[in-house]
Amino acid sequence: MGGHVSITDELGGRDQCCLIRRSGCAVALNTQHLMRVGAYAELLLDKGWRSHLLRFAPDRAAFNTYGSATVEYKGFRRDVLFVGAKARIDGSDSLTSLRDDLLAKGRNNTMCIADDDHRKKWDTLVKSTEMGPVIVWLVASGARWTLVAYGHSGRVRIRDLECRLPVFKELAPLLCQLRCQYNNL
Repeated sequence: MGGHVSITDELGGRDQCCLIRRSGCAVALNTQHLMRVGAYAELLLDKGWRSHLLRFAPDRAAFNTYGSATVEYKGFRRDVLFVGAKARIDGSDSLTSLRDDLLAKGRNNTMCIADDDHRKKWDTLVKSTEMGPVIVWLVASGARWTLVAYGHSGRVRIRDLECRLPVFKELAPLLCQLRCQYNNL
């Protein structure tokens, strides 16, 4: 059965996800994939990202989309945006449970995350924050939460930024400001 959507970036990279699937004798909409495609489109259309700076990875990676930017610190490009999209805000496999697990683990690095998907996301953040702070954008229908993850004293900390995801051109200055702020803790 059809229902596949392809995302192609400016460099010719292509990824695919299935929005419509068979469910018994009926057809079902895969709302989690729909949220992932919608978040990717929102980054392009509303947040000023260029497609060659985004990697759409619906199933294979810990996060659904990765955004790269050249950050003034050492002047190289690295992943600075990690997008996690969920089909629902509350309930099983929800955005709230992902956010709560990440924030709890950020307060207590010895805590064990039971959910495999959440643990995979945490492990990705641990590796990524070695080069500086990163933004985690969590998306579901009716919710957009922006977190920052950063390394501090050999541990990863994560906190709610309590603001909207900034547009692309404001992201690098924000990350440099956060780097200075966290280095002075």
